[in-house]
Amino acid sequence: MSGIERFKTWAFKIEKMILSRMDAKRARLSSACGKTVLGAYEEKHVKEYNALMQDPQLLDLTGSEAQSLEEEYETYRVWQTDSERLCLLLFDESGFFVGDVNAFFRSDEDETVAEVTVMVARPSERQKGHAARALLLFFELLRKVENAPSKLEARIKLHNKPSIALFSKLGFVEESVSEAFGEVTFVRQI
Repeated sequence: MSGIERFKTWAFKIEKMILSRMDAKRARLSSACGKTVLGAYEEKHVKEYNALMQDPQLLDLTGSEAQSLEEEYETYRVWQTDSERLCLLLFDESGFFVGDVNAFFRSDEDETVAEVTVMVARPSERQKGHAARALLLFFELLRKVENAPSKLEARIKLHNKPSIALFSKLGFVEESVSEAFGEVTFVRQI
């Protein structure tokens, strides 16, 4: 099976798994990890997501660029159809949107790699364990999929000390540092 076929197979299975566990009323995953819930990124979330992603500090920490609302809707549409990407939103136990967790899938030689990112967009929700719980739940979802990725990778801005500490705590080890991009790459076997 080629890398692209593997991407399509397990991206579809993750999406199906998530949708089969969705609470239709609240559009959230019924499987929760502690006080953090993963849910599908739906069109109704785009405006709020875009508003949060205008914060210069958040853009800096995530290595992102601000987008107009129109651009955000286009990005949302791409994420919905691209089998090499997966985006889930983080909610607290009351259904309050706090951030997202993402995976970008690729084949490296004979293994599939998922580059993972996590963001807690609301400053008031940071350092409460949402990111760690979301990643652990996300890793569990990835493990349950046929042809799952064997390696996880995280690229983090060198000055983003909380994220570096988080990924280290979750068993990731430093693989390389790029001074040119101002980021460190961490890896972990799934």
